[in-house]
Amino acid sequence: MPKTILSICMLCSLFLLNACTPNETSSRESVEEQPAQAVAPILQPADNEVFVSRNLDFGRINPRVHLKLEGEESVEAFREADRTKHQLLGEMDVRHPDFDLVFNNDGEIRELHLWLPDNEEDRGMVTEIDKTGTGYQLTPKSTQVLRGLIEDYRYDYEQAVDNGDIVQIFGEMYNFDKWEDFLTDIEQSRPASVQRVGYTIEGDPIFDNLDFDGQSIHYVSENTMDRFGLPKKEFDTCEKVITEPIPAEHNTPGIVYRLDGCSGTDGGLNENFWFAIPDEAEKVEQHG
Repeated sequence: MPKTILSICMLCSLFLLNACTPNETSSRESVEEQPAQAVAPILQPADNEVFVSRNLDFGRINPRVHLKLEGEESVEAFREADRTKHQLLGEMDVRHPDFDLVFNNDGEIRELHLWLPDNEEDRGMVTEIDKTGTGYQLTPKSTQVLRGLIEDYRYDYEQAVDNGDIVQIFGEMYNFDKWEDFLTDIEQSRPASVQRVGYTIEGDPIFDNLDFDGQSIHYVSENTMDRFGLPKKEFDTCEKVITEPIPAEHNTPGIVYRLDGCSGTDGGLNENFWFAIPDEAEKVEQHG
């Protein structure tokens, strides 16, 4: 899927260098910050819990919850980030958000997009999903505190299985019925989505998200939680799922699912999605 570009009113020279991908605008003109006290609160959970999900697209919340942050200490970090944020003025293009946030704010459900750059000197940003024309910049300290809270959580395979994700590990295939249901929905042109999670040797999750809108398959490949890899989050739009025999050089008979008719490869196969099902794989159904 061609990279979505969101034009929002925000800018900060340090954040800009991190937030823009190489193909996005990096102009630094018309930058202003409004005083913190003039900005309405948006990161003030009323309850001591915040639901965090991996962002898959602008303007909507990923319904697959990645983790729930609970307790006064964790939630206070969001409140502190809110107290020290600044509203940003000036137009720029930004990359996709890193996370989505959902929490209760005095009876009102707040839904936000959150950017958390890696560099300790860079500043994060937050927007409301229905008011993406306004961005709020976080301090470097709050950015790193929030990133630390999220990164400390390990999305292990047991949690993934319980959540209904398709997981292939230790020679077993969990929730494969979810994949079969997804293929059936595609055949019948019914909107559907599925999440597949693989794991590195160190136990870090690698995500494949497929979202079928009734016509096209929107695909997100993400390995940003791989502590020993090169972090990437890539998007593509494809026409169909195909099957092929597992190549002979793998010495493992079976089939592999691929995405074909993809915009990222000028109508060819997506290079990231490779879902191999060896003949000897044991399929275990779970219902999360």
